[in-house]
Amino acid sequence: GHGVAHSLNLLANLMYYQRGNLQEAERLYQRSLDIRERYYMRHSDRVAQTLHNLASLARAQGMEDRAEALYKECLEIRRDLAGVTHPETQRTAEQLVVLYRAQGRTEQLTRMQAMISAWRRQSSADVSAHWLREVVPFQLPAGLGRMP
Repeated sequence: GHGVAHSLNLLANLMYYQRGNLQEAERLYQRSLDIRERYYMRHSDRVAQTLHNLASLARAQGMEDRAEALYKECLEIRRDLAGVTHPETQRTAEQLVVLYRAQGRTEQLTRMQAMISAWRRQSSADVSAHWLREVVPFQLPAGLGRMP
């Protein structure tokens, strides 16, 4: 089940990044995806991870349309499951930026960069709010809040 899919995904990473064997990496990623879809359903973080890997591989093979479709599906899943402030969601969006820049698609590039910037501002605000709530202890100034 899912352990086999994880191992296949790791082996595909090895074939792709260390050995440069793109065809074998694609075969292994695809097998991992097939297993993960059956085990987790299509809309899961594990499937999104494999879609991201397949998209990167497609881009390396010059299959930019396939890469874009896979990155977009991965982004949709990650945005739904983890939110726009999650680093993996933003990492997938950044890969679309790289793809759009390489293709000279300035309209899509500008739109994606604006989205990422908005997400980062939101993320920064979330971190600041968390810091204020959790790190800065709330204390009333001396003399306030006491009963007479």
